Amino acid sequence: MLVKRFLGLTTALVVFTACGETPTTPEPLDSELLTVAADPGNGAIVSHFSNDRLLLLTRDFESDLFSVHYTDSDNLPPFLSCLPEFHGAMRSSTVETPNEKEHDVDSGEVFVVVNRNSGFPGNTCDQPLAEGTIRLHVAVTRGPPGATVASFSSNGFITDNSDGSDVRLHHLRKGVSGPPEGTVQLR
Repeated sequence: MLVKRFLGLTTALVVFTACGETPTTPEPLDSELLTVAADPGNGAIVSHFSNDRLLLLTRDFESDLFSVHYTDSDNLPPFLSCLPEFHGAMRSSTVETPNEKEHDVDSGEVFVVVNRNSGFPGNTCDQPLAEGTIRLHVAVTRGPPGATVASFSSNGFITDNSDGSDVRLHHLRKGVSGPPEGTVQLR
């Protein structure tokens, strides 16, 4: 634990030292760079950073819909480069506890496309049924192997491409291992 605490504090010092040498125009924050790493007094190490590499696929066989959420189109794999351009990042934080559990929380605006599940994956680059920006919340707790618990949820309005109106997307997925199944509903 002492090593983790030392690395966290070293990272914070590197960040604060680098800030003293930055030019007058601020540069964008590197997604891998920790902005704060500190011990709040109970042995846990808290890290805050920016995450622009999130990509989440959820399929719902009951509603016959799938959704793709992503934070930055520059980081999409080549087979998804057809998705609309979007540049964003989520605010992320990680808490590492003395009992070696890790809690990750991400929240921010992402781009989402929703299409029919029945044509997947061939219709991924087709005109989606609905698309737009939405707030995504991710919570992951990692413990010993096989003890990871995760949930991903978004709930808000995006554009219905059939008529340009707003349509409500309700999305929920639990788990990070196994098939990407969850709830994707347009109402």
